[in-house]
Amino acid sequence: GQQLRKIKGGACRSKPLAPEPENPGRDQRAREEG
Repeated sequence: GQQLRKIKGGACRSKPLAPEPENPGRDQRAREEG
């Protein structure tokens, strides 16, 4: 998930149903930060 880390906004779009297990709360942050 290195590429996803570069683009926070793209992370939630790429895996909206399966957020990275490393940071389950990351999906929420991505939405807030955009």
